[in-house]
Amino acid sequence: MKQQYILVALYIILAGFVIHWLFDNTNLHTFNYIYSFTPQKQFDDRIAILTLDDDSARNLKSGSVPSRTQFAQAINNLTELGAKLIVIDVVFKGKKPEDAILVKAMKDSGRVIISAYYAEAMEGQQQGEIELHFDNSMTDEARMDISKKKLSFIPDYFLDNADLGIINIDKQFVVRGLSPYIRIGEIKYPRLYQRTMEKFFDDSKGKIVEEGNSKYLLVGDRKMLLSGNETGKNLHTNELLINYQGIEYDFQHSYSPFYSIIAGNWKETAELYKDKIVFIIPATLVSQDIMNAPRLDGLRQQSMYRGMLHINLVNQILKKKFVEDFPQLFVKIGILIFLCLFSFICYHISLVKGILLLFFMISGYSGLSFFIFSKYRIVGLNFILFDLMILIGFFIVTGFKYLNERKIRSIFKRYVGSKVLNEVIKNKDSAELFKGKKCELTVLLIDIRGFTSLSEELGPEETVNVLNDFFNLVTRSILCYEGTVDKFMGDAVLAFFGAPVEISEKEKKAVQCCLDIFKKLETFVFNNKKISIGISITTGEVVVGNIGSIEKLEYTIIGPAVNLAARLETLNKKYGTSILIDETTADRSKLIDHIVEVGEEEIRGFSQKKKIFTFRKEGE
Repeated sequence: MKQQYILVALYIILAGFVIHWLFDNTNLHTFNYIYSFTPQKQFDDRIAILTLDDDSARNLKSGSVPSRTQFAQAINNLTELGAKLIVIDVVFKGKKPEDAILVKAMKDSGRVIISAYYAEAMEGQQQGEIELHFDNSMTDEARMDISKKKLSFIPDYFLDNADLGIINIDKQFVVRGLSPYIRIGEIKYPRLYQRTMEKFFDDSKGKIVEEGNSKYLLVGDRKMLLSGNETGKNLHTNELLINYQGIEYDFQHSYSPFYSIIAGNWKETAELYKDKIVFIIPATLVSQDIMNAPRLDGLRQQSMYRGMLHINLVNQILKKKFVEDFPQLFVKIGILIFLCLFSFICYHISLVKGILLLFFMISGYSGLSFFIFSKYRIVGLNFILFDLMILIGFFIVTGFKYLNERKIRSIFKRYVGSKVLNEVIKNKDSAELFKGKKCELTVLLIDIRGFTSLSEELGPEETVNVLNDFFNLVTRSILCYEGTVDKFMGDAVLAFFGAPVEISEKEKKAVQCCLDIFKKLETFVFNNKKISIGISITTGEVVVGNIGSIEKLEYTIIGPAVNLAARLETLNKKYGTSILIDETTADRSKLIDHIVEVGEEEIRGFSQKKKIFTFRKEGE
């Protein structure tokens, strides 16, 4: 039993370590897959999108990015149409002759947010690579005063007339969330979506607050739970998980090409932009603004334009539809508890039931994860790790059961019949079987009469053959009546009924076994010799279990009932009988019409006299 506890403890510890080790990686994959089974929804009506697409490039003859004069015209037109905010996901690098026109448009509008990209300077940096340096000497109170920022490549006159949002995407193969601020030195600067929301709610200073072990982002009347912790020297990773509503080609009706706002009948599109947040985003492969989103298109990872990440974040803030991450510690403990319960149940049921339970657990937990995400937008239940651990647990438990079954079969197949053996494997574990315990059994002792003279007559080789034939005959009868062969002792056989599996009417079955042996001996000839036997049957308390030394153990019985059986068998000669049974066996055998009392004897080792009975054969 102590060994069992140690194995269980090691299993739990190892499982806990594996769960902790695999959790983060599998949780990310779970986040990726879970969006593939959730319905897509339309963006908030307060969002409008203008795309710098291939159609705009052809119509405006401007390349992948329109000229600054065209941007100025778009800002003027959108302002005239009543756009609430104009958010441009384009970095205006360097100075150009038409900048004065764009600056005037920004200043007159007063509702423009432009983009900046931050990258630390590195040796060997290629020419043309974006490199923006912020003045880290600013105080935290001044971080939102965009006009005081000193950004290389972005002229100061742009910063003086427009708000600024950082468009950096944290280094993730798949973007699952984005922090509201980027930390540069000791100062936090808002990302593009965060600055957009601060302007929309006229909240010039959104903030992060702590409540217990959680952190929340406050903007206007919105309170959003952040996922993760602040790490690293420069980047802030308290992420707002993205509640993706779809990808660009899923919502074509939400998009308009950029050229439509500066060409043709643009004044007729007022209903598309009035009082709305208008995003202007690159939407061509040339722009190289492609990110991976955690949605699957079949088996392929879904790509998304960078600006769409910020739009999705703005959309969920406007709708108050946030994705929340379930506490990881609770999920880890829950998976471990489920694994232990599953392993315990699986160990005590059949293989088929175990497979059904495995299917139920995996499909049930996975389905629950998808339902909770679809209904409440809660992620982090990590069904991939759950399914993996349940599957591993199933194989470990099944393997352990197989090894344990092999051990039991190798020991008991020599003692019991197939029916009893199957019950042993079904209902018992090896530790419980082999440890010693007291129980009431029916003991059977069979001895060959006159064996010494018979062996001298036959010689050693023939003696062995006769014994083997005799033991085979006796063993088949014992196993047929659900008995257990204990041992062969010279020319004697010791057997018992009622262990390792309890059986009904063990006394009756022991008597019937003896009658069957007598019947077979009548027609069986051993090397032209008839064999006569003496049998004794007793019922009483014994100790049964593995007994012996480290080098040699036997599953055997010891106790008063065994001693009494040995004494009774020798009394067969005195009473001229072939079978003697004790009083307990006689009373319980339910064969009272065939049982006869032959006397009462003082038995060595017992304080009281014992009544002795024999079995009267038919015709006697």
